Amino acid sequence: MNFRRVSRALGLLLLMLSACMAIALVAELCGFGTPDPRWEPVVESFGIALAMGALLGAAFIFGGREPGAPLLDSPNRREALLLVGTGWLLAASVAAIPFYAWSYLQPAVGAEHPFARYAACWFEAMSGLTATGGTVLGEQGNTIEALPSGLLLWRSGVQWLGGLGIVVLFVAVLPLLGAGAKSMLRFETSGPVKKGVQPRISETARELWLIYLGLTCACAALLATVGGMSLFDAVNHTFTAVATAGFSTRNASAGAYDSVAVDTILLCFMVIGGVNFALYHQLLKGRLVSVWRDAEFRTYASLLLIGTAIVACCIVGTEVTLLTGEVRVPGVVDSLRYAGFQVASIMTTTGLATADFDQWGFVPKAVLFSLMFVGGCAGSTSGGLKVIRVMVMCRIFAGDLEKVYRPTVIRSVRIGGVTVTDDLRRSVTTFVVTMFALAGLGALCVKLIQGDELDVVSAAMASVACLFNIGPGFRQVGPTQSFAFFSDASLLILGLLMAMGRLEVFALLVLVSPRFWRDSS
Repeated sequence: MNFRRVSRALGLLLLMLSACMAIALVAELCGFGTPDPRWEPVVESFGIALAMGALLGAAFIFGGREPGAPLLDSPNRREALLLVGTGWLLAASVAAIPFYAWSYLQPAVGAEHPFARYAACWFEAMSGLTATGGTVLGEQGNTIEALPSGLLLWRSGVQWLGGLGIVVLFVAVLPLLGAGAKSMLRFETSGPVKKGVQPRISETARELWLIYLGLTCACAALLATVGGMSLFDAVNHTFTAVATAGFSTRNASAGAYDSVAVDTILLCFMVIGGVNFALYHQLLKGRLVSVWRDAEFRTYASLLLIGTAIVACCIVGTEVTLLTGEVRVPGVVDSLRYAGFQVASIMTTTGLATADFDQWGFVPKAVLFSLMFVGGCAGSTSGGLKVIRVMVMCRIFAGDLEKVYRPTVIRSVRIGGVTVTDDLRRSVTTFVVTMFALAGLGALCVKLIQGDELDVVSAAMASVACLFNIGPGFRQVGPTQSFAFFSDASLLILGLLMAMGRLEVFALLVLVSPRFWRDSS
């Protein structure tokens, strides 16, 4: 393994992240958002973060220099895995610096503020990068609205960077993981694009950038015009919706606007963000029929519609508590509005909310809980198991069930007319089992650390919400709560769960395997 090659790549990653910080700094200096009379600590905190990020990046590049070697060289399989795993951890560490520096430079921020703890800042940054949306803010006295505009923009922008990065990484790196990602991408699509959007990874990344940017511009324009949001709020919520993340500029999340137009626009772009981005390539080529023929897309759309219908039927005519605190008894239309928004937000693992769904009845909460595990489509910005994996597991279960009463029957597993190979079956099964095992282990660790402060159900929900990149869950980590009460050790564990969930687990797990570090190829 060429560690110098990895070091140079990590250095470039940190330099690019520092450049993105500069954009938030310029926005703060230009008064983008709500003008803050105490803007000096914000500027200074970004200056410190920029300097540290740039110096660290330069150190990695300098330490990895090789005579005659290019600055950025193509890594082999193990180097790519090391780059991805350590890259995300380092990026979160640097992205957290503006929050932490601000808490010390701002005299009005007390020691009780979550950002006075670096672990909480790292958790917030990792939550953004992994597009999870869980936050340590929102409690009394530590409201989201109290943050300066520059930090709010950086907090939202980190989500957008993470959402875009994961799409590119899915196509460019994750096929190397042996977790079936590339195989799934192949049989999700049809025709000449089965091997990806373009035959070259660089072309794929370029096209995904353009699609992602196009969706971002469209969402921001609609929120600012049709939705009536301020430009600042429109940009921030666009970063959240397109990246299927979850951070808002308001304590009451999307519910603060209480707008049908805003809810509809955000819902549409959350759903769009949960679709396989390779299908947008086909859509741009005019292959609308082939998009609808995609088995995963049809299942994804069906689950959204069925989930919305069930939840709407359960909450119609009942008391619904909005995140603003207002209590309403919705009719059919409003029930569909609240149900559709929450089902889309949970299934795409966005995490935005308009109502306190933790107060709903057993059936709607059971539907939302189930959809948390499913997630969006493979190749999207969503987290979760992914719809295609759930489809494969259901077909495997149905086949094994049939063998109980028809032991001589041999039936292949097929999805969308494509046979699922034995290797893919094994990799999907391994992935699903590993995810549930990690969720259980994470819940156990957090419960042991927090003790009586955290009940068992809340510990399990915190672990699931972070590992599956959902954000809010139920009970003590519900939509009206935050993660601020967790200890530093618990926040670090939950942050690692976020990273493992977003990177399909194996990119981080391989780093603790002794065989990975051996010199043999």
